Amino acid sequence: MDALVHNKCERELLEITKAIATLCGADIDYYPGYAETFTRIGKERGWPPVTRQRFEAQRGPTGAFLVGSPEEVAEKIIRHSESLGGISRVSFQMDNAGLSHAKLLQAIELIGSRVAPLVNG
Repeated sequence: MDALVHNKCERELLEITKAIATLCGADIDYYPGYAETFTRIGKERGWPPVTRQRFEAQRGPTGAFLVGSPEEVAEKIIRHSESLGGISRVSFQMDNAGLSHAKLLQAIELIGSRVAPLVNG
């Protein structure tokens, strides 16, 4: 995932597809399902198990995960866009952490009502 990517479009896609988002409980709800899913997938692919430290690094200001408050997520999207020379869309993959349907709906609502206005400002 950290391989050097030269093509701007490929860089954008790499950042977007790495983004795993939920906005409604930060890591309290998200981390357990994420860790279970990606540790299982990683075992099949020869990746090391997910650790809390690596999760937090990806969740931090320069990491790839869009997990946090609407303001944190918007700031990160803007930061990634600026560092990539501008992006025109962001795709959220939200079904891999075992979140309830209600949590997913809440996250979608927050993306539309709070994140999008901040990003599109």
